[in-house]
Amino acid sequence: EMCVSFDQLCNLVDDCGDGSDENGCRNHFQCKSSRFYIPLVQQCDGKVDCLDHSDECNEECGKEILSGAWLKLLAGSIGVSSVLLNTVTLVRSFLRIRDMKRAVLCNRTLSILINFGDLMTGLYLLLIYVQDSFMIGGEYCEKQSQWLSSDHCACLGILNSIGSTMSLFSMTFLSVFRVLNIRGGSLHGDTKKWKVWFITAIIIISSIAISCIP
Repeated sequence: EMCVSFDQLCNLVDDCGDGSDENGCRNHFQCKSSRFYIPLVQQCDGKVDCLDHSDECNEECGKEILSGAWLKLLAGSIGVSSVLLNTVTLVRSFLRIRDMKRAVLCNRTLSILINFGDLMTGLYLLLIYVQDSFMIGGEYCEKQSQWLSSDHCACLGILNSIGSTMSLFSMTFLSVFRVLNIRGGSLHGDTKKWKVWFITAIIIISSIAISCIP
């Protein structure tokens, strides 16, 4: 047996060698794989203090890519719906694009780009849901730094960025064209095909450049 002074109890130091002077104390947290103690306020504070990450990765404050069952369900539902609906819309639009008149070609082309951007964003949500629910799951907390620095995570981020940027640019051009048309302009009727493809190329290239260039 070993005696320690009263002020050495619950002082975050294993003075007895077997942890008995720290057992049962309510002012600290013991790291899971060692006898290292940290103040209780440092548990679940978003900063890793234990080498095994046990102060942040536990039942009380474990992290997931999508926190909560409702958020997972929402992301999965929106992702599946977006992919299916936009895919159907794109197929129908491509089948009709050859028969489009010049007057509606610009509108329809920009609408297709918006659908394609929404499809990419929906695919991003679906892949995040799959990663969180079936591949990484409860191990995300321990593997967070590896996941965030992985090529897979980077590709998903690029996918989402391209999709949202493409939709934004397309909606902006579409709004401008419609405003000009409402004012009595003949932009839709006079727009040649090469101009439409040129605008399409600008939107696609700009979206990819903004998303991929650091």
